[in-house]
Amino acid sequence: MKKILSLCVVSILIIVGTVVSFAETDISQELSDYLNENLGFLTSQYEDIKDIDIEQLLYSGANIETQGITEEEEEALGINNEDTLYDPLESTRKIKKQDVIDLLKQKTNLSENEISEKINELDNSEGYTYIEKYDAYYYVRFDTNLITDLKIEDYKINNGLYEIAYSANYLTDTETKYRKVTLQKDEDTYKFVSHKLLNSLEEFKKEDTQGEVNNNTITNSINNVINNNTVDNNTVNNSTINNNVSINNTLDNTISNSILPKTGGQIVEIVLIISIVVLLVIGIGIKISIYKN
Repeated sequence: MKKILSLCVVSILIIVGTVVSFAETDISQELSDYLNENLGFLTSQYEDIKDIDIEQLLYSGANIETQGITEEEEEALGINNEDTLYDPLESTRKIKKQDVIDLLKQKTNLSENEISEKINELDNSEGYTYIEKYDAYYYVRFDTNLITDLKIEDYKINNGLYEIAYSANYLTDTETKYRKVTLQKDEDTYKFVSHKLLNSLEEFKKEDTQGEVNNNTITNSINNVINNNTVDNNTVNNSTINNNVSINNTLDNTISNSILPKTGGQIVEIVLIISIVVLLVIGIGIKISIYKN
């Protein structure tokens, strides 16, 4: 009987390993896409999102649709074409104040007061001009602060936070290649928590990983469930089946809460749970068969 149960456990672990590998690839691509869509959040370093440089965030676009300016707005800004080395209509960008507020609400966990403080920073910025009539900010943008070739090097899911080590080419920084950005999952999106420099990938791997999910967690959970629910052949009855149902629920909860962090892996999760249910049903059937014989 124990050999049969061991075979079931091995089968489960094989399925888990395969699914986890597939899910990790899916998550890594999703995180990479998200960071590339929000590069403005990677242009400054901050231990806490409330310390982000709002000017640098918006300068890189921050996934906000910027607009060109009209001749009327050009006149209001006091721009003189003859005194500039660039075309103001091409280089001066416009961002609506409400779009900035919406961005901070959608991409961060800043409170209303903290968002107001960021807006106040922008109002008093030398690089941005606010015109109340148009309720918009204006700034001159060139091809600086560029971030290219972003690549996810490693990531951890630690206490509900996604800690991501990535490499990229920064036009303004050629010495430090690696960065660590922390995101918090919020329904179908992520929110930025912090962004720091990394001296090396080894530094990232050595950081405290308490609460991090790994395959040993799953293996130990499965072994504990099997050991705690081993049933003697002579005591198979309705309670035996109920105990095995509890095994199923325990495994479902362990894997749902640990391996698959609700990130584009809904189908994978369903396949995994169905596989475990099938294996447990087979185990129950074998126990009942042996009892009857």
